[in-house]
Amino acid sequence: MRTPEERRAWLLRRVRQAALGSSASSASSAMENAEAVEPWARVASLSEPARGAFVFFQAAGGSLDGLARLLDLPDAGALALPLAQARHALAPEQYFPGDSLVPLHRPWGGDSAEVGQAVAGVDAKTAPQLAAQVAFDRQWHEAVESIVLPEELQTLDFRGLEAAVPTGLRAILRQPAVMAIGVAFAVMMGVGIFAAMQKMDEFPGKELINALVEDADGQGDSKLEGIETTEAGRLGDWFLLKGFENFSVPPEFEHVKAVGCRAYKFEGRPVAQIALDPRNALLFVFRSSEIDSRLNSPNWLIYQQEDWAVAVRSEGEICYVVTFMGDADDMPEFLRTVGR
Repeated sequence: MRTPEERRAWLLRRVRQAALGSSASSASSAMENAEAVEPWARVASLSEPARGAFVFFQAAGGSLDGLARLLDLPDAGALALPLAQARHALAPEQYFPGDSLVPLHRPWGGDSAEVGQAVAGVDAKTAPQLAAQVAFDRQWHEAVESIVLPEELQTLDFRGLEAAVPTGLRAILRQPAVMAIGVAFAVMMGVGIFAAMQKMDEFPGKELINALVEDADGQGDSKLEGIETTEAGRLGDWFLLKGFENFSVPPEFEHVKAVGCRAYKFEGRPVAQIALDPRNALLFVFRSSEIDSRLNSPNWLIYQQEDWAVAVRSEGEICYVVTFMGDADDMPEFLRTVGR
């Protein structure tokens, strides 16, 4: 016998599967208005579980435990990190609370007692960040609720599902929150198709980055200076002494162990290179303005360069390139877990 939470998670999965069947027409209608599609394309470009956590959080009511199970997360608290990652990627200029429970606050109501206590205990320093989070979430929640239910979803046949779940399923399926999840996923998959058609196989500076990776492949470890194993985020002084100013690493790499470094010029451009312990990966740091046409992407752009998996992103004036020998399909999981 399934528990209520297990039935809810099961139901959401089936609604999601049914909704995906109508995604093609959603993509067609979405592409008719590129301006309206753009925000959703940004959401579609997020990696999992940040994408799923963000969509479900904005679309669904009720306990967050069922949503966590749907995304194969252990509990509601585990939603906080992917939610924070999604907010940061969608609004990199904003500062949101870093508390483990405050990111779960829903300004439209439905907080658990624990989340409510965390929100009530926010200090004066964090209050502006919480206000920014509330404004951000309200905006996206309203955008989700404004989605018009596609005709295909209005006529979905759930009779085959009713026999598999205890009575009351029909009433559950009619709940706006559940249907909103279906709508959200239909739109997300639709703009995913749109995004695939517009996928960034080419982007400003890719030619330079490919040359950077090829050069590292040819040089191997011969040019790297051995250092005492230390966290990548603590190497600012080391690079400053080598003449590379304003060194930084992406937040997820701050505590990753570095085993070798070098500061050099590649085609006349100052570059910082770090050899990381996990997967023998390499991290390159340089000014994005050094690229012919400035790369502007707060999200990781991932692609395959011969035998190397490559991920690129920029934050302000800094561009980061992460690469390791292997399959680009392994890169999202590497980026998600490298700092843990």
